Amino acid sequence: MASLQLNRRDLEFLLYEYLDVERLTERERRCDHSRESFDDVLDLAEKIATEHFARWELPRTHAQLDLLDSLDTTTLDMRPGSF
Repeated sequence: MASLQLNRRDLEFLLYEYLDVERLTERERRCDHSRESFDDVLDLAEKIATEHFARWELPRTHAQLDLLDSLDTTTLDMRPGSF
């Protein structure tokens, strides 16, 4: 299931390359975990978030986005030197 908000590749980079969470498995308390168990938790979290939050929260933003699109953008379109 593809996430609407999260790039899985970026998340895996942050967890495994930048934060090196696999080093946690070297500790006695977490020796029974592995990268596969971390990936399973990420899969479950993505599934829960997509099923329970995305379908309710994301559609509600369309009214606000439509309102923003309809507003006058004259000041936003001006060059910075105009002020």
